[in-house]
Amino acid sequence: MAAPKKATQKKNNEKPEELKTTMDVAHPKLFPFEDFTINLPGWKAAALKQSNNWNEGKQISENEYKAAVARLDSRPMGGGISKG
Repeated sequence: MAAPKKATQKKNNEKPEELKTTMDVAHPKLFPFEDFTINLPGWKAAALKQSNNWNEGKQISENEYKAAVARLDSRPMGGGISKG
């Protein structure tokens, strides 16, 4: 005879408590980097792709894109070595 189910047992469709903390974390949505560069000048989109070694269709988050643009905008101009 099967043991009676305990009153504290979860229904089959509910996640155990230890899984809820790790699996329900919000993950950033990823998009091809080209989606973010639509309004950028062509040279800047190409510079982002080259400086980050991104291939066509590379999936990135909005935060990754913003960080890459910030790095690009703060780089030394003219290809010289920064003296700072």
